[in-house]
Amino acid sequence: MDDEVTYLPDDEERVLAEDLSALLAEGTQASVSELCANAPSVVLLLGGLLLVIAMLIVAIRIAWAIYAADIANFYREVAADGGGPLAGHADRSEPATVPTVVVASGSC
Repeated sequence: MDDEVTYLPDDEERVLAEDLSALLAEGTQASVSELCANAPSVVLLLGGLLLVIAMLIVAIRIAWAIYAADIANFYREVAADGGGPLAGHADRSEPATVPTVVVASGSC
């Protein structure tokens, strides 16, 4: 195998100069109207986006349901070692939960 560097000549002088501004001026209005005529509607794009978001939420909930016990065990082990966010709750069998506030509604 030859390890020498091979230099290629710069052939930019041979490339013909194009006037792209003429192409842009000619086709601007036609290309915009053509794109708008063939483009999907905003409702379709937003609907697709909402479907993708919903699928991500479902995937996160499924992953959380599958790995919740492993995550709780990991934090329990870290807390037993004296560190982590549950350091004071190492003896609990359940992971720490946020207290729930119940607001009673009634007539005045």
